This record gives sequence, C-alpha cells and structure tokens, in this order.
Amino acid sequence: MDQPHVVLVIDDDSIFSDVLGNRLKVEGIGCVFASSSETAFELLQTVTPSVILLDVMIPGINGMEILKHLKQDPQTATIPVIMFSNDSTNENIKESESLGATLFLEKVNVTPGEVVSTIRSYIK
Repeated sequence: MDQPHVVLVIDDDSIFSDVLGNRLKVEGIGCVFASSSETAFELLQTVTPSVILLDVMIPGINGMEILKHLKQDPQTATIPVIMFSNDSTNENIKESESLGATLFLEKVNVTPGEVVSTIRSYIK
C-alpha cells in the first residue's frame, strides 16, 4: 500500500464498506476490507493496519471472538479496534470494553464522515 496508514474494515455490509472506503480514500487513508472472519485473519498475515473497524455480527466467528483473538495476539494487541454495529446493546458494549475495544460506535448514529474523523483520531 502506498498510504502510510491502512484501516482494516471487517464488515459484511458491502454498501457501507464501499461508502467508507471511498471516504477514506479521499482522506488519503488506505483501506482493506474483510467480509468474514476468515478473510480478516488472512489479511492480517500480510497487512498491519493502523486501526481496525470491526462489526459485531459477521460471517464466521463473531466480532467479539475476533476482538478477543486480536487482543491476545502480540502482533495485533496494540492496534486500536473500533467496534461498529447496529447491535449496540449494553451487553455488547460492556463485553467489547472488557475485551479491549477502543470504542463502540452504533452504525445508525454516525455518518461516514464521523467514522473517518474517529478513525483519524486513533491514527498515530
């Protein structure tokens, strides 16, 4: 990737991914997408993202299990993970916090621009 910063988006919503990817590109931030847990883990073998945006409900193992794995792996443990879902129950928010998520955003309450601003705030 030419960009110094890359965001890994793990979400099976292709419309959201397209919109966010275009917005990140305009902002000069690289982006790679995984629509399943399997694809996410494959990408992490070759890409070291600056930030990970992770949906709770995706094909394969769910987002909370992915988060748990990411935070236990020394290669990904320090990468900020922003949970991003419409399933924003208190239980999910608390679980994501206890597993090490940096932040939990509710999809319906944020615009793509706000998501990009949030991602930018965690890029070092």
